[in-house]
Amino acid sequence: MVSHGDIFHRPPGSYDPAISWLYRCTTPYAHRHAAISVALSPVMAERIQAHGVRPERIALIPNGLDPAEIGLRDASPTPAEHWLQRPLRLLFVGRLDPIKGVEVLLKALALSQQTGLKLQLDLVGEGSPHQQHRLEVLCQQLGLTQVVHWLGAQPRCSLADHYRRCHLVLVPSLDDPLPTVVLEAMACGHPVLGSAVGGIAFLVRDGAEGLLVPPGDPAALAEALGRLERDRYATAALGEAALERSRHFTWSANVSALQALMLDPAL
Repeated sequence: MVSHGDIFHRPPGSYDPAISWLYRCTTPYAHRHAAISVALSPVMAERIQAHGVRPERIALIPNGLDPAEIGLRDASPTPAEHWLQRPLRLLFVGRLDPIKGVEVLLKALALSQQTGLKLQLDLVGEGSPHQQHRLEVLCQQLGLTQVVHWLGAQPRCSLADHYRRCHLVLVPSLDDPLPTVVLEAMACGHPVLGSAVGGIAFLVRDGAEGLLVPPGDPAALAEALGRLERDRYATAALGEAALERSRHFTWSANVSALQALMLDPAL
């Protein structure tokens, strides 16, 4: 059984009640009766173990990324002059769901503006009409209408262009088992500023490929933005390290690990 996530760490109301009931009834049973459970990140391994699965029956096999899927043809480091451009360009890619922490991000931008930080945020993604309206109203209330660009859903094959234009990628999720956006950002040679939760903290080592902050903390996020703005050379170094680390997360490595499991005579 391969576990890509769970419903147990999502805000109430995230899923249809009937679906939530079904998963709560079947997930523990399925894990306990599988020959082996595959977790995408260490935090998912812990959650599988909490269902009563012994550690030796859990394998850690993260997802990979095919750079061509996002339109990335040249995985070379970002030119040095890019990192010195002003203002600081930020990027968010993902669903505009409460779990993704966009509200926290907007509040952090407002705090950053109060300190005189010049920045720009591109938001790629969409959510429910209700949630998107709430975020747009909040954006107006915080005085961010000239700072935030709502780009909506974009073709997956064009994402590399968005990653290449930014300076860093924001992943302020309140929970996320293994966010693909982190792999995409690193493959494009850009650092990640994210929450120290779930698979984000597994992919991004704090101070190595990016910075990690406590989830749901706008002040901590704003402080980290200021650090990255003040030292663009350090930000560039994080991007180079991110590109190097991304090479460990490939689909070929994922397939090889799964194949080894399926051919294991002990199973």
